[in-house]
Amino acid sequence: MRKIFGFCAIVFFLSAPFAANADPYLGTGWMDLYYSPPVGGGYYLDYDGKVTSSTFGYTTGLEEVFCVSPDHLNSQEFVTFYAITPELGADKFKQLSAAAWIADNWKDTAKWAAWGATGLSIDDIKGEAQKAVWKITGVMDIVGGDGTDSFIYADALKHYGYMTTNWYFADSAVYQDYLTPARAVPEPSVLLIMGSGFAAWGAMNWRRRKS
Repeated sequence: MRKIFGFCAIVFFLSAPFAANADPYLGTGWMDLYYSPPVGGGYYLDYDGKVTSSTFGYTTGLEEVFCVSPDHLNSQEFVTFYAITPELGADKFKQLSAAAWIADNWKDTAKWAAWGATGLSIDDIKGEAQKAVWKITGVMDIVGGDGTDSFIYADALKHYGYMTTNWYFADSAVYQDYLTPARAVPEPSVLLIMGSGFAAWGAMNWRRRKS
């Protein structure tokens, strides 16, 4: 028991500097992007993307993604990935966190009746969610007065500062920016902390045996 407690104490101590300086930057990579109907305000509303490579071991299959910028889409984009945390800056975090709440909840069938989404196809609901994302991130306002997009947007307004580890912000310097689904894999800093903790624990045991 004392060994386990000692190991946990070491890991906690080593993790303190990383926790105190949470850098949202994750790395860079390439994405393949696609769009399809439904259409609203003259824009395609259903975006899908695949992360094909990255500098931090993050790739995905073809997944539902959300556009969060007014720029032109390109079929392949070089992007910089960030965690959605307050360190992005107050305004950016406020908007992206609420957009991430939409991304986390648009498939929740328990919410559909309140959103007036009864009878809509899953693709139509995704389109309504995309319009709400564009409005809450300040890209454009093509949200109707009393449609599903309006109800999703009103709900999302309650979730500025929403914390999630389910989505990354994929920032392109030239083309569109996106929310992309994150994977629950250890980040390099976590691996470093754990490795250092195990090394220190091993050194303590070796010294005990020598004495």
